[in-house]
Amino acid sequence: MLKIRLRLLWRFSVVGSFCIGHRVLASKCVVFGLLLICGGGCMLGPNFRQPAAPVADKWLEADNPGVDSNRQEFRDWWTVFNDPVLTRLIQLAYERNLTLQTAGVRVLEARAQLGVAIGEFYPQQQQLGASLTYNRIPLSLPYNVIANTYWADQLGAQVAWELDIWGKLRRAIA
Repeated sequence: MLKIRLRLLWRFSVVGSFCIGHRVLASKCVVFGLLLICGGGCMLGPNFRQPAAPVADKWLEADNPGVDSNRQEFRDWWTVFNDPVLTRLIQLAYERNLTLQTAGVRVLEARAQLGVAIGEFYPQQQQLGASLTYNRIPLSLPYNVIANTYWADQLGAQVAWELDIWGKLRRAIA
């Protein structure tokens, strides 16, 4: 009778549930790790590399005496055609051209988008919870217990993020 009672206490005690839960948790972690390793090979396509584009240090025709950009007729070259539509289009292009401040704001916007893309690697949700309770078992129960009061505590942490199985998040940064 004492052996059965000890076995029941072991099974329902914190230590017994930890040992049984620990084996299940370890096997789940192993399976999850194997799935991650297998899923890492499922990325689509190679990483993009920008092709090399040779660029000259200076304009090739800069030393040509026939090229002179200081004279007015070369700056307003479109007026030779006497086309009011072309003149209006060039005027609109000059008016709507980006200022230096607008270009700088667009650079900052691109940096912010890069920050968002990099931020996808970090957990999007974090939770932390804890509790401590003092419990009392009624003495009117039909079985004997060592003590009718006990403390129970619980601590939990949880993080969640999107898994980058197909390489979508990694490719958004490059």
